[in-house]
Amino acid sequence: MKNVVLLGIMASGKTSSGKLLAKKLSFCFFDSDKLMEKIEGRSIKTIFEQSGEAYFRRLERSVLSGLAKEKNAVIAAGGGAIKDASNIRALKKNGILVCLLSSPEAILKRLKKDSSRPLLNSANRKKKVEELISERFPLYAKHADLLLDTSKLTPAKTATAVFGLLSY
Repeated sequence: MKNVVLLGIMASGKTSSGKLLAKKLSFCFFDSDKLMEKIEGRSIKTIFEQSGEAYFRRLERSVLSGLAKEKNAVIAAGGGAIKDASNIRALKKNGILVCLLSSPEAILKRLKKDSSRPLLNSANRKKKVEELISERFPLYAKHADLLLDTSKLTPAKTATAVFGLLSY
């Protein structure tokens, strides 16, 4: 069976619903951001601050390349992973790409008390989220095998919906 790769902007539900989906499928679960933090011994926010986005994206590419070789896995890819064509090629070889979409309002509500997102270090968080969605949505639409709006879904309902969309 192919891996299930969850793509989408931050707070769309990739990690929380991914863990539940992996249980439903009896697959292993991997979160690329958590794996990068483990490898680096520092948070994503700190990696961005100390080493910059270019370094982060190289690390992300390396981690995703390794995860793409896993079998029977649900992989939560970082929100910006879609911007790198080599990530998409690697993940598509043995994976079904599922994009979890959310409205700016849903994302901001989920991130209300979260200050760990480096791309949201902005005076106008709503504008930044809208810009990220605008920039990335065409890539999600082009590369994802399945799209699901999670704006009004809990992680459990998201996992069930993705499970239902898969043809396993």
